[in-house]
Amino acid sequence: MSLNKVLIEQTINASWDVQPCRCTKLVVKNQKIVQDMACINTQRVAIVAFMLAEETFLKEVLLEDDCNCKGMEFLKLK
Repeated sequence: MSLNKVLIEQTINASWDVQPCRCTKLVVKNQKIVQDMACINTQRVAIVAFMLAEETFLKEVLLEDDCNCKGMEFLKLK
């Protein structure tokens, strides 16, 4: 079962005493939170991919022209 469905079910189960209108608002709010979390995770993946690409690029530059790029050693990602 997806995280989204679990959150919706938990919201509905916890909201039996709440008016139907309010319950619907809670479900929509939870859906928005899940969407935001997915967006944040996607952004994290993009940032890590960019950093890895930069690291690879710098390694290639250093290997190609070791003499001229010795000053760039501090740029290596750890």
